[in-house]
Amino acid sequence: MRNALMIMGLVAVLMLTGCVPPSIITSPIPASSPIPAIKISADYNNQFLDNDKFSAKNPRKVLVTSSPRDLISEDIVRQQILKSASIISADRTRADIIIEIQSYNVEINIDGGSTESILLNKSSVPNGIEAFFKMPESSTYSIDIQHQRIVGAYEVAYTLQTPVATTETPHVMRDSIELKTTTCSQPKVINAFGGVSVAGFWASDQLKAQCLNGGSTISRQGAQAQIENAIGRGVRGEIFKVPESINTTASPP
Repeated sequence: MRNALMIMGLVAVLMLTGCVPPSIITSPIPASSPIPAIKISADYNNQFLDNDKFSAKNPRKVLVTSSPRDLISEDIVRQQILKSASIISADRTRADIIIEIQSYNVEINIDGGSTESILLNKSSVPNGIEAFFKMPESSTYSIDIQHQRIVGAYEVAYTLQTPVATTETPHVMRDSIELKTTTCSQPKVINAFGGVSVAGFWASDQLKAQCLNGGSTISRQGAQAQIENAIGRGVRGEIFKVPESINTTASPP
């Protein structure tokens, strides 16, 4: 404490004599100075993909094959598991894990869709204030709502083998997905005496939420992508369950 007081006194004397500019003693950080951004590397992010406990520096070396041979299913599974930086593709001489696909079945059905037509007379419109000013007497509020649905199902059977295992471990994955979307036509006002005009408002908050939050357009390709992602997550999960001690394959000289 005594030393600190002596130092402070010395600094004060120097400032009074002009030997030390005040800017050297006090250099506050401007209030507008941004906080430095913390950069997280891709390896850090990928390390936690699917609860992956392995790092990109010690990856799982995986061979994907099939019996009977199915190059398409092999390619799909390989692309999905390689989304993790902790898995790399390897040939049979280097692989720690061998995935052999025995069957790969995906079925996608597209519902033809249905259209719901809503017709409301002026007095029945929940948003009464808008209806009062924007709808003539005896007119009708009209809107069409189209519903679409795609249902997909998959079943994949494969075995997982490691160099230290005496038997192959069979796995079967099966599940289904359902995608729904809602699209609405532009609301219209139909005049009882002829003529149609744009309504320019939503009949109710519920209708607005249904039309604006109904989802984007769905497709067979979108359903296929979701199924492939689900298959990839399942296979990666089984790969990461294999103990790290199986990394025993020797690299060729």
